[in-house]
Amino acid sequence: MTKPRVLVRDQIRLTAKVLDIPAPFVRQVMSRMKTDGRLPSTRPVTPDVTAESLARLVLGLCAPLPGKSTDTEIAIGAVPRIAGDGADTVASELESLINEAAGIVDGEIDFWNGDLLVGIDRPSLVVHVVRFDGTNTLRLYRGKHEREEGVTRYVRIPLQTLRMLALELMGD
Repeated sequence: MTKPRVLVRDQIRLTAKVLDIPAPFVRQVMSRMKTDGRLPSTRPVTPDVTAESLARLVLGLCAPLPGKSTDTEIAIGAVPRIAGDGADTVASELESLINEAAGIVDGEIDFWNGDLLVGIDRPSLVVHVVRFDGTNTLRLYRGKHEREEGVTRYVRIPLQTLRMLALELMGD
């Protein structure tokens, strides 16, 4: 259940618009991740967007610089769950959320409420979801870090934004 294929430039434009980040940054991150084999690559038409490729792109876009996008995506995606009822790793959790957001699988998450907090310097993820029955749930993903002191930069992604992106690139 995927949308008709779109041109690469349209995918870049849509992603930049929904996430409210500069299109050149999106283009550079996508180019780097394609070169590194982390995103599928064809031109001028993109391959179908999957939950896996969209999850990788979202994590790559959290990098401070395009050159660090692949390393950031790999490091954050591999972080294990330490609390909550989610998937085993950040990558799997994000794929599950994207599939549910795009309507590919049924779920119980209210995408109008909730956030993702993606830790950049020390890879981590905090998922705050509200279920349709009104219960709040936190899912925590965190690995062991060499340094525990200091500040960690986070990227906040509202679940509503993730849903809009999934619908634009994967929905009917």
